Amino acid sequence: MMKNWLKLLLGAALTVSGLRVAVAAPPVEELRRRFEQGCALYSAGEYARARALFEKNLAADPKSKGSLLFTALVYIQTGDFVRADEYLDRFLVLEPADSEGLIAAIKTKQALNKNGDVESLRRRLFDKRAAGGDPRLKVMMSYEREVIYRSDGSRISILENFEPNGNYVWLYLLLDKDRKTIKRRLEMAAVPTSTKTCVLGETLRNEAGISGYKIYHRYDTPPEYEQARNDALTVMVGEQK
Repeated sequence: MMKNWLKLLLGAALTVSGLRVAVAAPPVEELRRRFEQGCALYSAGEYARARALFEKNLAADPKSKGSLLFTALVYIQTGDFVRADEYLDRFLVLEPADSEGLIAAIKTKQALNKNGDVESLRRRLFDKRAAGGDPRLKVMMSYEREVIYRSDGSRISILENFEPNGNYVWLYLLLDKDRKTIKRRLEMAAVPTSTKTCVLGETLRNEAGISGYKIYHRYDTPPEYEQARNDALTVMVGEQK
């Protein structure tokens, strides 16, 4: 009888005389091991198996920051932005200035058309980069603001340049099914003229190499994100989201 009673205590917290006695959490090494295994599976594209390990960690410790972030990244990779948003909101409460979390949240909020949140997160990301405290962020030329998954398994990646005087303002990449091969690349570039116009163009290539540059649109003033995005999608794949 005594043994059975003790077994029941192992599965739950117990309140005794006003004191809450909790079952001991799994050892830190066990949580770390599961997290590292999950990261390896994530890198290998085994998203369902990776998520299972991250969520097991979160069941033991709901504030496990690494598992919160990587669970969100798994959902982004599988196109479930609603679930990704939930985990990123929890993560950013704990780590409001984490650059990877900010970039993931921008991507997620953009996919969910939460435009006010996108702008707020962008300002935080740009301010952090300008402050120079994050070495990785400091050397990045751009970040992925939006990813669009297509029915054939390919995706379109939209990147924003951090530096206003860089070679491009926006970069649009059509990636193959393996998400590594670039099938097409368009750019929204600032043209250094007195009117500071922008052009949407593409470097043309043939078997011998670069054959020229084609301009699809000219803008007297830099277009808003949605206009630039839709113009680029129309050129690239003949579709709008």
